[in-house]
Amino acid sequence: MNTKFKKSIFVTAGLVAASLALAGCASTANNGMAGMNHDMGSMSGMSGMGSDSAESSTPTSSATSNYGELGDGDIMFAQMMIPHESQAIDMSTMALSNSTNTKLLAFAKKIKAEQESEVSTMTAWLESIGATSYGTQEAEHQMPGMEIAGTVTDAQLTAMSASMGTSFDKLYVKNMLAQLEGCVGMAKAVSATSNVNVAKFAGDVVKTRSAEISELKALLTK
Repeated sequence: MNTKFKKSIFVTAGLVAASLALAGCASTANNGMAGMNHDMGSMSGMSGMGSDSAESSTPTSSATSNYGELGDGDIMFAQMMIPHESQAIDMSTMALSNSTNTKLLAFAKKIKAEQESEVSTMTAWLESIGATSYGTQEAEHQMPGMEIAGTVTDAQLTAMSASMGTSFDKLYVKNMLAQLEGCVGMAKAVSATSNVNVAKFAGDVVKTRSAEISELKALLTK
């Protein structure tokens, strides 16, 4: 698990409620909070994501930087996507030593490069306004009850690390599909943001990850 983003974060009850709604972010978000949904394959409504109206004690909310004004929804999106994508980077790094499938290796290299670039971009957003980023374990500690769709458990990562060849390939495909679907769900949830940089980033994530989901599923039939 990637924990290189180890900092602290101050989160109000309003942001905790918003984060809880991301538990099932694999489908399109509504404008209002429809309640917490722990189904990893669906999205209930989410209040504040993509909007600058949510109140927060985060000292950097609605702050303006070189990336434009970042509202609470934009900040929350980056803070949750960074640990999520860091896991994809970790899994793809494992693939480079645990798999011998040439097509899967090419896919893993592409995922690793893309999501490293995206993590760098989102980290720059947060750093530009003094907001914080954190690893998956820190996120779970700071936001009790939070679940990010597609997040891989420690047990799953351990099983992947101990697997080789086709056994690893099957685990990689299964866990990476969930990770990619989680990316799409979170990106769709923030697509209504007024920040043009975040909106473009989210749109690109939806388009790219959706194509990669189809590509990865095709590997299952080969």
